[in-house]
Amino acid sequence: MNNSVDISLFFLFFLAIASVHAVEKHDEGEILYHRHSCNQCHGVEGKMPKSDMIPKIGGRDAEFIKRESVAIIGGSRKTSAMTMHDKTQSEAIMSCDVGPSDEELGQIAAWLSGR
Repeated sequence: MNNSVDISLFFLFFLAIASVHAVEKHDEGEILYHRHSCNQCHGVEGKMPKSDMIPKIGGRDAEFIKRESVAIIGGSRKTSAMTMHDKTQSEAIMSCDVGPSDEELGQIAAWLSGR
């Protein structure tokens, strides 16, 4: 009986730690979303874009968000609405700061997928 209680407590502890870790990642994703000014175009939680040319990204699959973001920000996928992400543009006309790293995009995508 004692062993089953110990095992149950161990699994509850493990699940609690895993949940806290997931929340921290999502919280960091939200911080990064705002730090990199993503909200300025994609809106609150990625669901209220400022233009019809800007996609709603909140609630989409995290892998999809990251893959598309890497391609657009990196310049391998051109769209008419992505001038603000084009790294060849001068800083004076860019509407977002230095783009997020691939790791940061993963954190942002994980947070957005839960919206």
